[in-house]
Amino acid sequence: MSGGGPGCSPLDGSAVPSATLFERAVGRTIDASVAIVLELVVMVPLSLLLWLRGWGSDWGYGRPSFDGQDAIRTLLWLIPAVIALAWVFYETVSTWSGGQTLGKRAAGIATVRASDGSSPSFASSAARALLPVVTGAGAALAAWKLEMLQPLRAGAALWVAVYLSALTNRSRRGLHDMLAGTVVVQQPTNQGAAA
Repeated sequence: MSGGGPGCSPLDGSAVPSATLFERAVGRTIDASVAIVLELVVMVPLSLLLWLRGWGSDWGYGRPSFDGQDAIRTLLWLIPAVIALAWVFYETVSTWSGGQTLGKRAAGIATVRASDGSSPSFASSAARALLPVVTGAGAALAAWKLEMLQPLRAGAALWVAVYLSALTNRSRRGLHDMLAGTVVVQQPTNQGAAA
């Protein structure tokens, strides 16, 4: 059955069902929850340190040497940058080290090379993780430069569009999958292993 039907990906000469959009959304929701926890672990101490340290001054004995507006401006750019870096790191390492993030594992899906079903390389995993983030950040920066009122909404819209592009083809590959040469498939179950 090489080639399969709609929603199947040819891997190793047999058809492996591509993950459904629902399965991918479940996995992404779990991953987002994990990322938020990781980000809080980094951002809470960093925010406290910025407040205690003061931006560009000596330690100041616990008194910030800059006004509140400077702190807010700094955090408004620092927080999204740390979130993006944490997301890319988590997604890249998890995909590279076995094709599954915690969310994908819970949803019973995995990211594999589209050509042969093997685990993605580090470069493919990084490209796959970077495309949505770079696209979203680029849109947010463009909206900010054009003095639009909601730059983060513009960034989020393009970020989501990268993932929703999986609706446009039979193998359910998003733009990030196409760039990386990957496909997200349903994890095969070992039905005959117990017998």
